[in-house]
Amino acid sequence: MLQVHCVGDTLIWVVTEEGLFRFGTRSGRFSSVEGSPVGMGPPGRVNVQNALFWDSARQGLWAGSTNGLAFWDARADRWTDHRNASSKQPWFNDRFRTKVILHGRDTLWCYDERGRSLVRTDLSSGEQVLLDSLDGTRNAFTIKWQQVDGDGRHWISLWTHRLLYADPGSPVA
Repeated sequence: MLQVHCVGDTLIWVVTEEGLFRFGTRSGRFSSVEGSPVGMGPPGRVNVQNALFWDSARQGLWAGSTNGLAFWDARADRWTDHRNASSKQPWFNDRFRTKVILHGRDTLWCYDERGRSLVRTDLSSGEQVLLDSLDGTRNAFTIKWQQVDGDGRHWISLWTHRLLYADPGSPVA
């Protein structure tokens, strides 16, 4: 297992190398959501560490996949991605996005694996910023993990065993 996320006491989302699975605690069964119809699962394979992030304000789960970001609305039990999203939601596209986090209510961060860019999206305005040079040179690495701490500092762990951070108000955070 690469990641486990519990939703209340009745549902568990599990990310494995084979993809995203839903475990119903009442049924005691796993079911894959890979290749599901629009609205029933993410648009691509979800099989990396830190692919899921719970959004308490929206009561849902962000998922980074090989074919774009997706959002599962826990109240409606429905997924939104580039295949069924509004044109006013430009963050839903078919790019390989992973390492999803939310800072505050409306700043969504993820990593574009193909473009090797950190992507900051303002969910209220739709504005996106691609950061392809985190350490002064063109990104030539993969992000393993990212998080924003209680002081607003944005921490980024790289595959190259490096740790970067940006203080609040800096261009990266």
